[in-house]
Order: sequence, then structure tokens, then C-alpha cells
Amino acid sequence: MAEITGKFFGAGRKNNRNWVAVDTDEGRVFFTYPKEFPPDVRKLRRGSQVNVEYDELTREIISVAVISDAEVAKEKYSRYREYQVKLLKECMEDAAKVSKDKEDMKLIAFAFFDKRCTPLVYFE
Repeated sequence: MAEITGKFFGAGRKNNRNWVAVDTDEGRVFFTYPKEFPPDVRKLRRGSQVNVEYDELTREIISVAVISDAEVAKEKYSRYREYQVKLLKECMEDAAKVSKDKEDMKLIAFAFFDKRCTPLVYFE
């Protein structure tokens, strides 16, 4: 039994077999589904984060669990905050090299930060 996490791509039926596709960092992975789709799989939207448990030999799905959007957003925001703190420290170090006055250094550091910081919308 193995587990994979990714974004739901789609589900359907072909050659009398049900299939589910999940996009991962390595690429799109297809699985077979042994029986009719339950309502929670039918309601999945493309791009939803899912955790799939499957049999490694047959690639049959044992379970599909949806990771809530709130969890994904919270984890992404925490990574973004870490990025901002690290970037601000770098800007402070660069500003210290340019100016000896503390007040000027802060203004220069904030200007550097405004120019260098990627907005959350475009982060990753």
C-alpha cells in the first residue's frame, strides 16, 4: 500500500474501468477505481488537493481523502511569512552596507523589501 498527495485532475470511465487522475510534482498519475465512484469523488473539482491511498501492484485506489483548502492556505501562508522574514533580514544587511545612519538604514531596507518582495498571489 502506498500514498500520494497531489491535485485532483479528473475521473471517468473507459473500457469498462473507472479511473482517477492526480497531478503531482513528478507528473500526472492515473489510478483505477474498483467500483462505482462514491459521491465524495464525484463532487471533487479539478485542482482540489487530495491524498490517495492505493495498492502499488494493481494501482487500485483504496481511499481518496480531500485536504481542505484552509489547511493548504494556512501552510502556504506560513511558508510565505518565512520567506518575508528571511528577505527582510537580507534587506537590512544590504542597507547596513549602504548607510551608517540607523534611520536611513531602515528606510533603505524597507525600500529594498518593497522592490524585492513577491506578493502572496504570485508566491510559488
